[in-house]
Amino acid sequence: MNLFFRLFIMSLAGAVMRWRKPANFRSATTIKFTAAPLDIDLNMHINNGRFLSLADLGRLHFLWSVGTLGGILKNGWMPLVGNVDIEYRKSIKLFQRFEVKTELLYWDEKWFYFQHVFMLGSKVSAVANVKALLIDRSRKTVEPARIFALIGECPERPAVPDSIKDWVIRPRAQPQTATSLPPKALESQSE
Repeated sequence: MNLFFRLFIMSLAGAVMRWRKPANFRSATTIKFTAAPLDIDLNMHINNGRFLSLADLGRLHFLWSVGTLGGILKNGWMPLVGNVDIEYRKSIKLFQRFEVKTELLYWDEKWFYFQHVFMLGSKVSAVANVKALLIDRSRKTVEPARIFALIGECPERPAVPDSIKDWVIRPRAQPQTATSLPPKALESQSE
């Protein structure tokens, strides 16, 4: 319920933001929050999973700020997250005010790469890197060029930041499931 309330408030703010000049795709946007009781876990700080939900709201705020959200909704496009990498540094306690700074770091032919920095005053609380895309009603990927066309802008793609290279290109650990284990390992597990 807490997130729906925040989304409602963002919608009202979005209606006001429609009259302002849209932000540049290459600039970061900032949205402010207060840690509410439904954000808090038994340790009395924001739950790890809630950071990801707040990052979702940060991306929505970014799309409103740059002027693309209306076109995305009108076309029936839906956002999907393909990968998340988050580092927690400092707890955010109940009723503390904090900010989420969202920046589009890079995009390729399919994916957008966002970074969300959770700031508690002047200290970094968490950093989340998110790889996301949009799909249309037929579940086909909406290329970034179509999204940029919504605002009549085709920004030059930046060089791939090292943080993206390290995060996306680094080898992934293979999960050890029954189908991925070598036959000898399966034999020893059945004994």
